[in-house]
Amino acid sequence: MQPYVDYAKAYGLSIGLKYEPAIGTGSWNAPTNLYAELSDETMKKNIRSRCDRLINEGFEYFYLNAEKQSDGSYKLYIYYS
Repeated sequence: MQPYVDYAKAYGLSIGLKYEPAIGTGSWNAPTNLYAELSDETMKKNIRSRCDRLINEGFEYFYLNAEKQSDGSYKLYIYYS
């Protein structure tokens, strides 16, 4: 999971979002589900889509949190303000 958190952070920064841990309790879109059955490119595409949407909607800041689910998958939350 950590490689996808790192990817999301790097991608968000590369498109102009600012990483801000203090907003970790703020708003978030529906989490991105990351399953082992999904390809690496599909997971990265989902992450890019979420970050692109934040930029398109005028948000400046983001923060990431990953939660492991009981089935072994993860949910990646991208908080924003």
